[in-house]
Amino acid sequence: MNWRARCLFGVVFALCAAGCDLAATYRKCGLSGCSGDAAITANIEGQLARRSDVFANDISVQTLDHVVYVRGLIDTDVQRETILAVAQQMPGVERVVDSLVLRNEPGF
Repeated sequence: MNWRARCLFGVVFALCAAGCDLAATYRKCGLSGCSGDAAITANIEGQLARRSDVFANDISVQTLDHVVYVRGLIDTDVQRETILAVAQQMPGVERVVDSLVLRNEPGF
């Protein structure tokens, strides 16, 4: 499976898995999101941008009802651990969903 197919599969899988959660979140919080979600996202993105060991431009962060979704391309599992730790340690975060993909995976 080529890298585009893997990325597409990952996105579709994440959307399907989160579909029920998304509908419940929109009913609960509305289209503008839950209180504090935007601040959580901005704080995580700011922390990642200040790190020299993470390529923040390759990472996307979204927060819905205090659940943080991180996706993007990384070079090492150490980067994954760093990104997830930054997200998990942010005040207000209840859960982090990891959709990060290693660039050097076979078939990428």
